[in-house]
Amino acid sequence: MQARETFSVQSFLLSQHMKSFLAAILSLFVPGLGQLYKGHFVQAIIWFLVVGAAYGLLYWFIFALVPIVLHIICILQAYFMDNE
Repeated sequence: MQARETFSVQSFLLSQHMKSFLAAILSLFVPGLGQLYKGHFVQAIIWFLVVGAAYGLLYWFIFALVPIVLHIICILQAYFMDNE
């Protein structure tokens, strides 16, 4: 009986890890999509607009590193934030 309970806890932790991993992958392709997947609608909109604007500035070759750094922060936040 004890082994069955342990397995269920391990599968729960694995599913939480997989949700975080999926949120990070979603944010990799579309900034803010991982936040939206985890239920944080306002943060998703903010990240989408901020990272999108930063990539828009990249068109004029202004602050070339800024959008990449913001995108990485967005991905990490999607991975480490709590589910809502």
